[in-house]
Amino acid sequence: MAKDFIHEAIKAALQNDGWHIANDPLTIDLTEDDTYFDIDMEAVKEESVFGRGKFLAIEVKSFRQTSVIHAFHEALGQFLNYQAVIEEQHLGFDLYLAVSEEGWERLNSLKFVQRRILQYGLQFLVVNVHSKSISKWIK
Repeated sequence: MAKDFIHEAIKAALQNDGWHIANDPLTIDLTEDDTYFDIDMEAVKEESVFGRGKFLAIEVKSFRQTSVIHAFHEALGQFLNYQAVIEEQHLGFDLYLAVSEEGWERLNSLKFVQRRILQYGLQFLVVNVHSKSISKWIK
C-alpha cells in the first residue's frame, strides 16, 4: 500500500524528537491466517530514567479526504485491528495515529469523532509537517 503523503514529515518529526525509526513499515505476522499487517512504522526511544526502551507502533493518516468521517471510519478499523494483534501477541507497542495539525483540527471538530476517540482510547501524535516537529501527544 502507498505511504501517506505526510509519512516522511511524521518520520522526521519523530527523529527530531529523539526517536529511532526501527522499522518502516512494521510488519506483524498473523501466522494462523497466513497473512500480515503492515503498520506504517515502529519508533523506539531509550528511557534513561527506567533504563529500558519505549516502543511505538505508528499509523500515519492525513485525513485530507473529502469525507473526514469515511477516512476516520477506515482509520478506526485499522487502529482496532492493530491494537488487537498487538495485545494478542504481547508485543508491547503503544499504538498511535500520527496526523498533521490540520488533520487533527478536522477530526477534532466533529463531536461524533470526539466521542469515538474517548470510547476506543485512540492515541494521537500531532505533527507540524512544515517544521517537522511534534505538536502534541494525545492519550
